[in-house]
Amino acid sequence: MRLALILLFSRLLLAQTNSAILALAGLELAAPGTRAQSQAPAFEVASVKVVDDVDNRDFLYGRRRSGGRITWTTNRLGLLLYAYSLQTFQISGIEPENFYYVIQAETEVSASDEQVRLMMQRLLDQRFHLTVHRETKKRQVLSLVVARGGPKIKDLKPESKASPPPGFLKGKSLGEGRMVSLMEGHPVLLGRRVTMRQLAEAIQNEVRTFVLDKTGLPGNFDIDLAYESEDSLGKAETDFPTIYGALQDQLGLKLERQTAPVEILVVDHMEKKPTEN
Repeated sequence: MRLALILLFSRLLLAQTNSAILALAGLELAAPGTRAQSQAPAFEVASVKVVDDVDNRDFLYGRRRSGGRITWTTNRLGLLLYAYSLQTFQISGIEPENFYYVIQAETEVSASDEQVRLMMQRLLDQRFHLTVHRETKKRQVLSLVVARGGPKIKDLKPESKASPPPGFLKGKSLGEGRMVSLMEGHPVLLGRRVTMRQLAEAIQNEVRTFVLDKTGLPGNFDIDLAYESEDSLGKAETDFPTIYGALQDQLGLKLERQTAPVEILVVDHMEKKPTEN
């Protein structure tokens, strides 16, 4: 009798242990997917409206944000450019269109721009059924290199202080580790303790093509680059060169054309009509 009770107790204990192990295994298998879904950034509210009548429109294009409320008025390409923080030349498989979307979304006031871009990627996936992949292709690019005579900027030592911002900023801090594009009657590129790669990426916005860092200059630098947009030259008197001349005169760098492999975001599928709100 005693032996039978011991055997019965052992079987019950084994069954409970197995159930606990299976339950734990189930939680471990399910948890990653559950966490990924619950932690992925998403808009609290989002509505998408298609605007076909673009000839008689009275709305503003681009992105407007007020606190946690954000409105985009753009086409599919514009949504992709914002969501993935790219330029037009970095996307393949989709062209500008003559119809637009008005997307109104709400999120936390404290949400950063990077977080909002991820939220837009999720919205494009869910509402436009977007699928993309990346390819490396050969393209005509510009390489940022050191000009004859050497660079006119010096890398900052870890203990060195970054330069103060230009006077027209009236004492406002630029922060460190990022490039800032401003207009002060003419375009200005500013950076404090930034890399040459960050400078090359910032230049892309002006020259509208890939810019690769081929300077071979390690370290961090303070950048103050004042130039005139090529679109503005000839329309008004200016004392500033194009960005090509400014790079050489002010920084001791230059841009050279070459063919190089670059990464492209390829759109495999993106619905024109999004799913219902």
